[in-house]
Amino acid sequence: MKKIIMVGPESTGKGGISTVVKNFINYFPKNQKWQIRYLFSWNEKHKLFYALRSFRQLFVATHTEEVSIVHFHVSQDASFYRKAVLVKAVKKGTKIIFHMHAPNFDHFYKEASENKKRSIRKTLNRVDLVVALGDDWRNYYQTLTKTKVIVINNAVSVPSNNSYQLHSTNVLTFGRICERKGSHDILALAKRIQRKIPNVRFHLYGDTDETTPKIIEQMKRLNCENVELHGWTTNQAELLKDCGLHLLPSYHEGIPMAILETMGCGIPNLATDVGGISQVIKNQENGFLVAPGDIDQMEQAIIAFFSNQEKRKRFSANAQKTIRDHYSMEAYLQNWECVYESLSD
Repeated sequence: MKKIIMVGPESTGKGGISTVVKNFINYFPKNQKWQIRYLFSWNEKHKLFYALRSFRQLFVATHTEEVSIVHFHVSQDASFYRKAVLVKAVKKGTKIIFHMHAPNFDHFYKEASENKKRSIRKTLNRVDLVVALGDDWRNYYQTLTKTKVIVINNAVSVPSNNSYQLHSTNVLTFGRICERKGSHDILALAKRIQRKIPNVRFHLYGDTDETTPKIIEQMKRLNCENVELHGWTTNQAELLKDCGLHLLPSYHEGIPMAILETMGCGIPNLATDVGGISQVIKNQENGFLVAPGDIDQMEQAIIAFFSNQEKRKRFSANAQKTIRDHYSMEAYLQNWECVYESLSD
């Protein structure tokens, strides 16, 4: 049996990367060929402790056991720098994967100093494989490193039935409540919709960052009576039973898990054409794609959507079919088995 160590945030944590780790834990086949050990390197309340502990655990494991591969889940900023340090704990000769989930790594790299840019490139050149979310990100990472870059898109488990509620007037957003996710645009949009379709309500679920207070102040200033901020939720499955549309007007993304999960449940999406989102959402077929910050486009899409039940029904069926055909968990895990096999030969 070949051993793999997977390094990332706790599977019970917030965000898309934790969801990906949880999916590996729940769905990666338990067989005699691969044994994955999960090493959690980040916890929101105990960051330094988890980082130091994971360095020690990774060093001991790769130097005392026959570990074939270390699979790192990586974002930008502190996440990248933490993994760059953890790479140094891995025994020489052990294969290393950097599974990149960063929504705006290009901005992170561009804003780095020249010394940090060299360090970033050095780290990427040190690993054996870089895995990107989408073709655009693959092409970008390949400009930074001589390491081979491939694409494996995220995936979700798709329910057997489509339980979409045609009469739901709830617009849900799953993701951090912040400027990068376009939360301020949701408020501007909701204010317009409040006057035209007063029964449509906007519900934002997510954690916060340093820009969130501005979002809250904007909400008070606009007096958005049709918007509710709920914070982080672990009750997504129940909430989707009364969801008419998922809205994600982000300015930077990869392929968000929230889009895959909602579409897998038959929930159409209105999202911005950034990152790899256009690989999943086909405008006017299974959802809507708009330009970042274009409130006019968003308003037109929502009015057209909630005034046409046949469109809602068609988008819902097409959304779930897209995920079942191209982003199913079975195909995703088979791709990872092939990657592990190629690296461990």
